[in-house]
Amino acid sequence: MKAAENLGRFNMRASSTQLIDMVLLAVLGLLGASLFVAVIGVSNTLSLSVFERRREGALLRAMGMTRGALASTISIEAVLLAVVALILGTALGTLFGWAGVSVLVGLEEWEVSLEIPWLRMLAIWGVTVLAALLAAWVPARTLGRTAPAAGMSHAA
Repeated sequence: MKAAENLGRFNMRASSTQLIDMVLLAVLGLLGASLFVAVIGVSNTLSLSVFERRREGALLRAMGMTRGALASTISIEAVLLAVVALILGTALGTLFGWAGVSVLVGLEEWEVSLEIPWLRMLAIWGVTVLAALLAAWVPARTLGRTAPAAGMSHAA
């Protein structure tokens, strides 16, 4: 009787693990799609920012700032946006994930502990920072290529 009970628990655990792995794979696929959309959104936001600050960039270039330095300011802005989003997203995601599991598990016999997969989180953070740099590449290059005289004219 005891062996059959243990086998049943083992089968239930194996099927639950398989289901959780499938759901995790689906969530990672959605994360990849959202990363693609985020790169386009950040690039669009930075492009609008570059368009609005064309005169500012031209003035900085006229005062002696190099093209590379001006382009790197846009890249730094993108990385700062990504870091703020990572900090808020990680904190809120951890809090809501832990609270959601605690509510769903609601049994007194089960204990829910907070466990963060730091290696996976570090990989996600690294990919996010690289995505922000990728999103900033075209707007930064556009701002760096603007000639100082052309950028400060009224036609710009």
